[in-house]
Amino acid sequence: MESEEDIKQHLYRYARVYAFTQGYQFGAGATHDVEDMSGAAARNILAPPPQFANADRAQLVRIAEKQLGILVDHMIIARGEVYAGGEKMNVIGEETLAWARNILCPMWPIC
Repeated sequence: MESEEDIKQHLYRYARVYAFTQGYQFGAGATHDVEDMSGAAARNILAPPPQFANADRAQLVRIAEKQLGILVDHMIIARGEVYAGGEKMNVIGEETLAWARNILCPMWPIC
């Protein structure tokens, strides 16, 4: 994984697969937003702040993967708050993402 696009696609795929392994999929809006967050993470990984100067790229990618997993877990938890009555059975969407971001961000490198 050398290019920004490679890292972005890897992180986005990681988030989608992680959500799927938990029994969920991203809604249309969240798909776009998580892809954007993956792109921001890729840019941040390629130009890390000084406190990460000694970390190699693979370490920074693993940090981003773990943070995306935490984001997805928070989105799943948010379903009870956001989707009253159990609608959108296996979808985690824009509203659950907004809920999770409100709690977690800022969280370098994803947001």
